[in-house]
Amino acid sequence: MYAQPMNELERRTLLGAAGATALAALATGRAKGAGGGPLNPPAGPVASTLKPLAEVEPRTAINDANTPGTATGRYRITRPGSYYLLDNIGGISGRHAIEIAASDVTIDLCGFQLSGVPASGAFDGISVAAGGLTGLTVVNGTVRNWGRHGVNFATNNPECCRVHAVHAANCSGVGIAAGDRSIVSDCSGTGCGSSGVTAGFHSTILHCVGKSNGFTGISGGGDTLISHCSASDNGTVGIGASGGCVLMCSANGNGTDGISATQGTISGCNAKGNSTGIRGGVGAAIVSCTAAANTQAGFSINDGGSLIDCNAMDNTVWNFVAADGCTVRGCNALANNAFPVQSNFRITGGQNRIEHNNATGGGIGFDVESAGNFLSANTARNNTTNYAVVAGNVCFVLVAATSAAINGASGGISPGTTNPWANFSF
Repeated sequence: MYAQPMNELERRTLLGAAGATALAALATGRAKGAGGGPLNPPAGPVASTLKPLAEVEPRTAINDANTPGTATGRYRITRPGSYYLLDNIGGISGRHAIEIAASDVTIDLCGFQLSGVPASGAFDGISVAAGGLTGLTVVNGTVRNWGRHGVNFATNNPECCRVHAVHAANCSGVGIAAGDRSIVSDCSGTGCGSSGVTAGFHSTILHCVGKSNGFTGISGGGDTLISHCSASDNGTVGIGASGGCVLMCSANGNGTDGISATQGTISGCNAKGNSTGIRGGVGAAIVSCTAAANTQAGFSINDGGSLIDCNAMDNTVWNFVAADGCTVRGCNALANNAFPVQSNFRITGGQNRIEHNNATGGGIGFDVESAGNFLSANTARNNTTNYAVVAGNVCFVLVAATSAAINGASGGISPGTTNPWANFSF
């Protein structure tokens, strides 16, 4: 059954009832408020519902109010925590920029710089005011022109510190000096009077640059790992580790050694244009490295060391030098015939094992100056003198036969012997 359409009177009656209901609801809402509560707010000041700044940014700005200075420091941090710069900080004569007198302090330079003044004297950009501190961190900024060090975590030797993404320039001492058991990463030290980047014992230095410093570019204490770093145009050693490891680094144009390690390992490195390219101290191992165009030796290894699978080319005096009790294996030495090196392999001591090496184009291919060495399976070609071996060594040298042209799957002749210990000259 279909509903009958409303007449005009019925329609007006229905609309009136709906309007009355809506007005009643509106009145009730006004009485209660939009959220169902009272219309009028409670007495007293209106409280913010936002988080305070200390919760949003739980760090402390370095300024006169928060970190008041002393007679020796423009600012002094005395409590553990996280601190940050608001602007560049200029040096004041006779003061450090920032002194740290508490453990577990992190300073974010926020891309700003700490700049010394010409009369800053023996003061640092960031200095440690007390001994026995640990867990100090500095990140993300620049320190320059300080009378002593840029970041000084060496004086008072705070341990387990970290310096990351800091550039240090033109300081009279060390650009970045870390203490024992520290990490320095993605930093650079340039134009400093002493060294660019240094770290104490048992530390790690990663992805750093040391350039145009008065002494060393990058150096670490005993058992330090130095990896993926570069050093150029420094006054003495480019990269040096005392009893540690140097991995995948490069050194160019340094005044003495490009890369050196004492009783450690140097692996996968490259050295060019230094005095000696790569030097290993007593008991060191040099593995899979390259040295070219150095003004003295390409490689030099001290007593009890190893030179394994390395390449040396066009170093001015010697390509490889070994002292006593060393192993030299699988190395390749190439000299420019127009300017031949004195020796491709110079063996100055005894008790060495020299095997499976190749010497080409030098004054002397294998220059063995002492008795008591063992030479096997080496090859020498196109040197002025292929072998110069004093008496008292174990060494069998044979002039190798050369074959006619080979085309196909067979051919050639024996070089002259099947003796696995034979050294060949051709």
